[in-house]
Amino acid sequence: MYIVEIKNKTSNAAIGPAMFSGSGEEFEKLIDAISAARDWINKNCENPDNWKVSHRIIGCL
Repeated sequence: MYIVEIKNKTSNAAIGPAMFSGSGEEFEKLIDAISAARDWINKNCENPDNWKVSHRIIGCL
């Protein structure tokens, strides 16, 4: 299981929803959660270049 977060490139502060990927989660594949986070940035942030998508593993089977 992975968590995907949207973070400010300078301060590393998180913004927006955290998205989870893995079996039984909203997003089955990590790439789908990353894509959803990028879409969220483009729709909700005035300057998308200031934000990055960060992911990390939080559990495994």
